[in-house]
Amino acid sequence: MHYQAASGSAFDKDQVIVSPVNNAEFGHDISVSRDNRWMYVGAPAADSVFVYALDQQVPTESQLTSVNDQYELTLSGPITAVAGDLLTQTAVGAVFVVQANVTNSATVFVDTFTNISEAEEIVIVPQSDPQNPVSTGETPVTYINTAVVTEIEITEFVPYRDDDAAALIVSTALRTYLPDVDYTLSGTTLTFAQPVSAGSINIIQKPVYVLIDQLTGEVGSRFGESLITTPDGAQLIIGAPQETVDLLEIAGKGYTYDRSIESFISGIGDTYTTTNPLTAVTKVTINGIETSRYLITGTNAITLISPPPKGTVITIESNQFDLLQTITMPEVQKLARFGAAVTACATGCAYYVGAPFYDAVDSFNSGAVAKYHNNPKLYGELLTINQDPVLTAGGSIRINGFEIVATGVNVTSLAEQINQVEAIGAVATVEQGRLRLRSTLTTEQNLMSVSVGQGALFDELGIEIFKNIQVITNPLGQEQEYFGVGL
Repeated sequence: MHYQAASGSAFDKDQVIVSPVNNAEFGHDISVSRDNRWMYVGAPAADSVFVYALDQQVPTESQLTSVNDQYELTLSGPITAVAGDLLTQTAVGAVFVVQANVTNSATVFVDTFTNISEAEEIVIVPQSDPQNPVSTGETPVTYINTAVVTEIEITEFVPYRDDDAAALIVSTALRTYLPDVDYTLSGTTLTFAQPVSAGSINIIQKPVYVLIDQLTGEVGSRFGESLITTPDGAQLIIGAPQETVDLLEIAGKGYTYDRSIESFISGIGDTYTTTNPLTAVTKVTINGIETSRYLITGTNAITLISPPPKGTVITIESNQFDLLQTITMPEVQKLARFGAAVTACATGCAYYVGAPFYDAVDSFNSGAVAKYHNNPKLYGELLTINQDPVLTAGGSIRINGFEIVATGVNVTSLAEQINQVEAIGAVATVEQGRLRLRSTLTTEQNLMSVSVGQGALFDELGIEIFKNIQVITNPLGQEQEYFGVGL
């Protein structure tokens, strides 16, 4: 897959990403966050979605390397010369540079065969004493190109990711080399699978996408055939149109995932410990403003260089992916291929899922699209399903990024815990043994985020984020029109 970024009216090739697995249909569908920091790549033949994050810490560097031809010249008799000496044939204007020391040998490696003559004697012009050329009495017999360059040393900069070939763009005027296929990187050495042809090779380092995770579905479900992420890249839905549902083959299913973003209130100290381990790419914000003034001081620890005032909201993107909810067609049908296409509204408050082989009344394969609302985000409310559940202490949920770890075993104690966090942006009540959350924020269509924490608390409460609002059938009502095959 080739990633290219707009530059004026043209596109610059920024990175070549090779599929991590073979025969995967890598790149069948791609979704990128609005700020280009997150990219999700579908590989449905491997029932996978690969997650990439843009590592903006990588400095921009470059090196232009010239690869010269090397020719093997066989003379009529032996000579002795050192690398850098010139071999000349004055009458025809031929000048060759000796590429390697030669001692009493008829075989000499030189840089070119321009104007060579088999009839004229070779004269050596020593690099150390060019005023005293040496006649050899020998003439050329054979000459072949034997250039074999399989390694290039990077000397102009030190690769930021010295074991990741995909972190570099290696190209000539005629081709771009594929990382981990055409070349590998170890430290500062590029090793090519095949000898490099003579010419100029451009080696560029710049911010690149780094593989963070691989999400997988059921074998044979074509998980990843369709996908879409929200504008901030924090949530995505993935279609698996050939998954069996309730014993109905190829009915199809949708999977929604959350990327972990953890929130904290600043207090005493400057180190914050995340629940999830940090990944290769991390983003930290202070009151919504991104900062680079921090150090990763542990697997789960961030230390701020300049601690903010007490009571400041700090968010750390730990970037673990949790399955939030699976969705199916309200009326599950065999062979409907629900999930063949997906899309989302501009704020991520609603998802639309195509089922192109859905059978409407008296309309075989006319197709349909199902619409789902993210109720907490859109309406700012959530009522759990299970009544008077017995909770497992130590389990947790996340509300607007703040992790609430249950210390009790009932919803009343959990509601009290939630209401003790002033900056959480939500209030909790208990209604007939169920937990109700209401947002106190006013951001339209982004009122509240509720996501999975640790343990089974999410399931114990019976939290359902997405609700089916509508099934839109083919307005023409005609058979085999496959309405919803694209969205």
